[in-house]
Amino acid sequence: MIFYILLCCSLPYVANAQGNVKNDNVLYIVDGTPVNKASINTNEVLIRQTLPGNRVNFERDFDSIIVIVTKKSAIVQYQKKLSAFSKKYKDYLSANQNSDADCGYVLDASFLWIKDSVNMIKRLYDVPDKKIKKVVFEENSFYNGGVSKKYNMFITTKK
Repeated sequence: MIFYILLCCSLPYVANAQGNVKNDNVLYIVDGTPVNKASINTNEVLIRQTLPGNRVNFERDFDSIIVIVTKKSAIVQYQKKLSAFSKKYKDYLSANQNSDADCGYVLDASFLWIKDSVNMIKRLYDVPDKKIKKVVFEENSFYNGGVSKKYNMFITTKK
Protein backbone atom coordinates (compact mmCIF):
# COMPACT_ATOMS: atom_id res chain seq x y z
CA MET A 1 0.00 0.00 0.00
CA ILE A 2 2.76 2.48 0.85
CA PHE A 3 4.47 1.84 -2.49
CA TYR A 4 1.36 3.02 -4.30
CA ILE A 5 1.43 6.28 -2.33
CA LEU A 6 5.14 6.80 -2.99
CA LEU A 7 4.64 6.33 -6.69
CA CYS A 8 2.92 9.68 -7.12
CA CYS A 9 5.93 11.88 -6.51
CA SER A 10 9.20 12.18 -8.34
CA LEU A 11 11.26 15.32 -8.20
CA PRO A 12 13.93 16.92 -10.36
CA TYR A 13 16.97 16.19 -8.16
CA VAL A 14 18.95 13.20 -6.98
CA ALA A 15 21.90 12.99 -4.65
CA ASN A 16 24.85 10.81 -5.55
CA ALA A 17 26.96 9.01 -2.94
CA GLN A 18 28.64 12.31 -2.05
CA GLY A 19 25.28 14.05 -1.61
CA ASN A 20 25.65 16.18 -4.75
CA VAL A 21 22.67 16.95 -6.94
CA LYS A 22 23.09 15.40 -10.40
CA ASN A 23 19.82 14.58 -12.21
CA ASP A 24 16.05 14.62 -12.17
CA ASN A 25 14.74 11.21 -11.17
CA VAL A 26 14.48 11.02 -7.40
CA LEU A 27 11.73 10.33 -4.92
CA TYR A 28 11.85 12.18 -1.57
CA ILE A 29 10.06 10.63 1.39
CA VAL A 30 9.88 12.77 4.57
CA ASP A 31 8.36 11.12 7.64
CA GLY A 32 6.68 8.57 5.38
CA THR A 33 5.18 11.08 2.94
CA PRO A 34 6.39 12.04 -0.57
CA VAL A 35 7.35 15.73 -0.66
CA ASN A 36 8.83 18.40 -2.89
CA LYS A 37 12.52 18.99 -2.22
CA ALA A 38 11.85 22.70 -1.78
CA SER A 39 9.70 21.95 1.29
CA ILE A 40 12.52 20.20 3.19
CA ASN A 41 13.96 22.26 6.07
CA THR A 42 17.50 20.92 6.42
CA ASN A 43 17.71 22.13 10.05
CA GLU A 44 14.91 19.71 10.95
CA VAL A 45 16.54 16.62 9.37
CA LEU A 46 17.59 13.97 11.89
CA ILE A 47 18.23 11.04 9.55
CA ARG A 48 18.83 11.15 5.79
CA GLN A 49 19.31 7.94 3.90
CA THR A 50 19.81 7.60 0.15
CA LEU A 51 18.58 4.32 -1.27
CA PRO A 52 19.17 3.02 -4.77
CA GLY A 53 16.10 3.35 -6.94
CA ASN A 54 14.32 0.31 -8.30
CA ARG A 55 11.14 -0.75 -9.98
CA VAL A 56 9.71 -2.91 -7.19
CA ASN A 57 5.99 -2.02 -7.05
CA PHE A 58 6.58 1.24 -8.96
CA GLU A 59 5.22 1.97 -12.41
CA ARG A 60 8.44 3.78 -13.24
CA ASP A 61 12.08 3.66 -12.26
CA PHE A 62 13.74 6.05 -9.82
CA ASP A 63 17.48 6.63 -9.81
CA SER A 64 17.35 7.23 -6.11
CA ILE A 65 15.00 7.38 -3.14
CA ILE A 66 15.90 9.76 -0.33
CA VAL A 67 14.27 8.89 2.99
CA ILE A 68 14.28 11.58 5.68
CA VAL A 69 13.18 11.41 9.31
CA THR A 70 12.72 14.82 10.94
CA LYS A 71 13.55 15.57 14.56
CA LYS A 72 9.90 16.34 15.29
CA SER A 73 8.73 12.99 13.91
CA ALA A 74 11.46 11.11 15.80
CA ILE A 75 10.46 12.81 19.07
CA VAL A 76 6.81 11.90 18.57
CA GLN A 77 7.80 8.31 17.81
CA TYR A 78 10.09 7.82 20.83
CA GLN A 79 7.56 9.48 23.14
CA LYS A 80 4.84 7.14 21.89
CA LYS A 81 7.14 4.14 22.28
CA LEU A 82 8.18 5.04 25.84
CA SER A 83 4.61 5.96 26.84
CA ALA A 84 3.62 2.36 26.17
CA PHE A 85 5.99 1.33 28.99
CA SER A 86 5.15 4.05 31.53
CA LYS A 87 1.74 5.50 32.37
CA LYS A 88 3.46 8.18 34.49
CA TYR A 89 5.46 9.32 31.46
CA LYS A 90 2.35 9.28 29.28
CA ASP A 91 0.49 11.39 31.85
CA TYR A 92 3.47 13.77 32.13
CA LEU A 93 3.50 14.30 28.34
CA SER A 94 -0.26 14.81 28.29
CA ALA A 95 -0.07 17.43 31.05
CA ASN A 96 2.80 19.23 29.28
CA GLN A 97 1.46 19.31 25.71
CA ASN A 98 3.92 16.57 24.70
CA SER A 99 6.93 18.65 25.73
CA ASP A 100 9.64 16.67 27.49
CA ALA A 101 11.81 19.74 28.16
CA ASP A 102 11.85 19.03 31.93
CA CYS A 103 12.81 15.40 31.47
CA GLY A 104 16.29 13.91 31.54
CA TYR A 105 16.89 10.54 29.86
CA VAL A 106 19.18 7.78 31.03
CA LEU A 107 19.66 4.91 28.57
CA ASP A 108 21.40 1.81 29.94
CA ALA A 109 23.07 3.88 32.69
CA SER A 110 24.28 6.58 30.24
CA PHE A 111 22.82 10.05 30.66
CA LEU A 112 21.74 11.54 27.32
CA TRP A 113 22.73 15.20 27.43
CA ILE A 114 20.17 17.70 26.20
CA LYS A 115 23.06 19.90 24.99
CA ASP A 116 23.61 17.22 22.36
CA SER A 117 19.90 17.04 21.57
CA VAL A 118 20.35 15.62 18.05
CA ASN A 119 22.28 12.65 19.45
CA MET A 120 19.76 12.25 22.29
CA ILE A 121 16.78 12.24 19.91
CA LYS A 122 18.50 9.78 17.57
CA ARG A 123 19.49 7.41 20.40
CA LEU A 124 15.95 7.33 21.82
CA TYR A 125 14.42 6.98 18.34
CA ASP A 126 16.77 4.10 17.48
CA VAL A 127 15.83 1.92 20.49
CA PRO A 128 13.58 -0.86 19.14
CA ASP A 129 10.42 -1.57 21.16
CA LYS A 130 11.39 -5.22 21.48
CA LYS A 131 14.73 -4.30 23.07
CA ILE A 132 13.19 -2.27 25.91
CA LYS A 133 13.36 -4.23 29.13
CA LYS A 134 12.28 -1.65 31.72
CA VAL A 135 11.25 2.01 31.86
CA VAL A 136 11.07 4.03 35.07
CA PHE A 137 9.82 7.62 35.07
CA GLU A 138 10.19 9.55 38.31
CA GLU A 139 10.58 12.98 39.80
CA ASN A 140 14.19 13.98 40.38
CA SER A 141 14.57 14.31 44.15
CA PHE A 142 17.79 16.33 43.65
CA TYR A 143 16.21 18.89 41.33
CA ASN A 144 17.19 22.42 42.32
CA GLY A 145 16.31 24.39 39.17
CA GLY A 146 19.89 24.24 37.92
CA VAL A 147 21.27 22.05 35.15
CA SER A 148 19.47 18.94 36.33
CA LYS A 149 16.00 18.07 35.07
CA LYS A 150 12.82 17.95 37.13
CA TYR A 151 12.02 14.39 35.96
CA ASN A 152 14.15 11.43 34.95
CA MET A 153 13.36 8.60 32.56
CA PHE A 154 15.48 5.49 33.10
CA ILE A 155 15.45 3.09 30.16
CA THR A 156 17.02 -0.36 30.36
CA THR A 157 17.35 -2.47 27.23
CA LYS A 158 17.77 -6.20 26.74
CA LYS A 159 21.24 -7.30 25.73
